[in-house]
Amino acid sequence: MNPPRVCSAAIGLAIALGATHALAGANSYQCVIAEQLVLKDDGALSRPPSPHLIGKRFSVDRNTGVITGPDGGLWSTFNSKFTVLARGNADNSFVVLATQAAPGNGVSATLLSVAEYKQGARKPFVVLAVGETVSGTCE
Repeated sequence: MNPPRVCSAAIGLAIALGATHALAGANSYQCVIAEQLVLKDDGALSRPPSPHLIGKRFSVDRNTGVITGPDGGLWSTFNSKFTVLARGNADNSFVVLATQAAPGNGVSATLLSVAEYKQGARKPFVVLAVGETVSGTCE
C-alpha cells in the first residue's frame, strides 16, 4: 500500500526543508538599521531631517555578498558586482563591497562591514554608500 511511502516522503521533505531553513541563517545576515547619517558639504556627518531608513531591514548573503531588500530599497545595488572581501570569523569582520558603473566613467561603491567577531547573536554593522552612512545590528 502507498500511504506509508507518501508519509515517509512527506516527513523526508519536511526534514529537508527544515535543514535548508537552518542553513539559511548561517549563510545570511538579517539586519536592522538603527542610525542614518548623511555627508554634509562641510564634511561633517549628521542625521537627515527625515531619517527614513531607521528601522528598515535588509539581508546579506554571506556566500555571495548580495545585499537584498529592504522595504522599497535603501541604496542602489542594481547591476552591482558584489565581492566578499572577508568572510568574518572570531577575530575579524565580514566585509562586502558592491560596485557599479556610474556616469562619466565613474564608479559607485557600497561597503558593508559586520563585526562578526563580537560575542552574541547580534552583530553591529556599518554601511558606507554614496554620501550616506547607516549602522545597526545583524543576526
